[in-house]
Amino acid sequence: MSLWLEEKYISLVGANLAYFHKQSRNTYTFRCPFCGDSQKSANRTRGYFFLYGQKYFFKCHNCNASKSLRGFLRIQYPELYREYQLDVLRQERVVTESVAPPTPVIPVAPPVTLPTIASLPADHEGALYCRGRGLPEASLSHLHFTSEWTVWMAELGWSYALPEDHGPRLILPWYDRQGGLLGAQARRIDATGSAGRYVTLKCDHEADKIYGWDRVDYHRLIYVVEGPLDSWFLPNAVASMDSDLLRIRDKYFAEHAAVYVWDNEPRNKAVVENLGAAIEQGLSVVIWPKTMAQKDLNDMSQAGYSVETLVRENTFRGLRAELEFSRWKLL
Repeated sequence: MSLWLEEKYISLVGANLAYFHKQSRNTYTFRCPFCGDSQKSANRTRGYFFLYGQKYFFKCHNCNASKSLRGFLRIQYPELYREYQLDVLRQERVVTESVAPPTPVIPVAPPVTLPTIASLPADHEGALYCRGRGLPEASLSHLHFTSEWTVWMAELGWSYALPEDHGPRLILPWYDRQGGLLGAQARRIDATGSAGRYVTLKCDHEADKIYGWDRVDYHRLIYVVEGPLDSWFLPNAVASMDSDLLRIRDKYFAEHAAVYVWDNEPRNKAVVENLGAAIEQGLSVVIWPKTMAQKDLNDMSQAGYSVETLVRENTFRGLRAELEFSRWKLL
């Protein structure tokens, strides 16, 4: 899609947004229409349109609402959204009629040459760690091991500030839809590793964090979780690799059926704010029962729970989600 078309609709919608103004070449700011922005200062603007890659997105730094420009228009300005959709169709029709069909994309073979956990002897420390955590067997062919992670990084042309420590590390790569490597998490697995226990690597600074994207089936219910390892305990799951699940929702899953599963951390401000924002948007979310002591899906599985059953029985939306959320965050 042409940027000029998105910028056209940003200008149109800007006429209706309080204190709308252009902050830089590709950034616009205004008072957020979702939360009303600051109640203390009528002039404060914490809603933004910003360019990411070749598309514009909306983000509010007050309520944490985040959406694609398309999603923003659909909710806040439905009439303008319909016009936008027609313009997009017209543009796609022109491109289709004037440009030769592109060469089909051939999936790229994953460039991870490190041994998988599934290929290691049963008594290897990497295999013992993963099986000790009760990770599903299906995950073991997607997880890799190394004790020389900076050597592997150098082979890929990556660099990182931390020196080689020769600590045993689990390598969790993530890929795009065509199988191209986007990045990897190097997770130190020995108990004494504190400094640099989790190191997140990207092939470039624009690569998004979304573990499992290459495997997800858009025609089935999608589960969005925080941790890469936790994603293996639910069917058709992806991980945001942080607590901002709405970040990948707005970019990749806004038009698809999904359930959003945050860790069981009622004292974590970021988790509480993001979960609350998801409930306000009418999304299906998991809110853990008050008897649950475990923090994440892996811990719950190790404690003997059926994770799929637990998630299914504690998925809520709308008014019921609001009630359960009020109870949960007071734990």
